[in-house]
Formats: sequence, structure tokens, C-alpha cells
Amino acid sequence: DGKELVETMPIPKSDDKIKKTTKAKLKKNKFQVSIETSAPPPQGISGTKKEYALSKDGKMLTLEISTNMAMFRSIQKQVYTKQ
Repeated sequence: DGKELVETMPIPKSDDKIKKTTKAKLKKNKFQVSIETSAPPPQGISGTKKEYALSKDGKMLTLEISTNMAMFRSIQKQVYTKQ
């Protein structure tokens, strides 16, 4: 529904906390989930975005996963075909 879920988690052996924000939305044949985590330095902000897309005929599901971290970025694409 596009609303954000914000969670705060303690960091072991520290007074600091990690903030995790999750957001999901559905648009036509695509379902998207975004997760952003922010922590004190040196971790900083990291995020993962997953997008599921179903073909019009319903026979192919494509999953694209984007990951962003301080020194690392990746995009993975997986395609599933109904047999």
C-alpha cells in the first residue's frame, strides 16, 4: 500500500541504534519492496530494492535485486519461466 514501516534495533555492546525502513508497493504487474538501513559510521546507509515483475501471460516472473552499500553495489536479475 506504499506505507513505510520503520523499525529501530539496538546494536549489541553499543548505545547506538540501527534504523530500518521498509516500503512495499504494487503497480500493475510489478511488486516492489525497498529496505533501507541506516547505522552510525562506519556502516552508514545501505539499501536493497527487490522488484518482481510478472509477464502479461503469467508465464514468466522476473526478479531484479539492487543492493547498495558503502563500498559495494550490485544488480542481480533472475528470470523464472513456468514449465
